[in-house]
Amino acid sequence: PEAPLREGWLGQIYFADHIDDATLLENLSAYRDEMEARFQVLSALRDNILQNIGDPSRIPRRWQLRLFTLDYGIDVHEFHLHWFDRTIAQIRQKKEQV
Repeated sequence: PEAPLREGWLGQIYFADHIDDATLLENLSAYRDEMEARFQVLSALRDNILQNIGDPSRIPRRWQLRLFTLDYGIDVHEFHLHWFDRTIAQIRQKKEQV
């Protein structure tokens, strides 16, 4: 069976009703910065690999499979970054309405 998604920061946000929006935004921004840093590392790794491969159509199957998993990690990080940006914007917008 597949393991459920477990993100410690997500649980902290779920139970964050006891902290003010400023603190929540600080925490979200810090989590987003960490995610961005990991995303940059993965993207740079992929770029480096592709530069060293040469003709992408001649990649051996085992390396292509490894690139698929790297692409998955990059895509997951992109999703998280989009989610953080959207969530931070929504909290800021709600804060301005109050």
